[in-house]
Amino acid sequence: MKGLRVFGLLLVLMSGTAAAANVHNVTWVRKSVVPGTVVKIGGRDFVLVRLPMKEFTNGNRYIVEYLTDVYDVGPPIVAQASISTSHSDDTIANPVTVSGYPASIYVYDGRTYSYSANTGFDDGLEVDAYVSGGVTLKVGDTLLSLSEFFSAVQQPVTAIPVPFSSASWATWGTYTDPTPLVTNLDNWIDYIRVLKIN
Repeated sequence: MKGLRVFGLLLVLMSGTAAAANVHNVTWVRKSVVPGTVVKIGGRDFVLVRLPMKEFTNGNRYIVEYLTDVYDVGPPIVAQASISTSHSDDTIANPVTVSGYPASIYVYDGRTYSYSANTGFDDGLEVDAYVSGGVTLKVGDTLLSLSEFFSAVQQPVTAIPVPFSSASWATWGTYTDPTPLVTNLDNWIDYIRVLKIN
């Protein structure tokens, strides 16, 4: 709903989402750069960071490498990074291998249709496509999760002169499968690496 100003009513319709295994083929093929390197994916700047991670029970130590958003390419580079872990004895169903560990790669893609109404003024319609996804790795007794989100405007805010009736102003031809966004996510995943250090 970026750029959509709402004064009266806001209606957001979201399309369904589907798991990538059924729709998109996303894989891990290692790409390597040194920490601190800025990488451009889909017009966005990312920087490769290294964070520490420790297994819960046995205390094995690891370095996790991945790309995080850059807020300013500087100099200096301004970025913030975090990873999420959980203690688990679960196994990953139908795993793939990412950086030598069993993993699950997931992708959800969809579209939001945003409509705003304000009596006495033109209504507005905006359509955005998105792809969210990432990787969950099983490292000993620890689940490590990394995720990212890519989006693109498929119809900028369009003035609708007839209240509560936006379908006639839809730019149907611009509502395409967000394959370029999936490619962005696929490229982002390739920079993930887990290194055992003890």
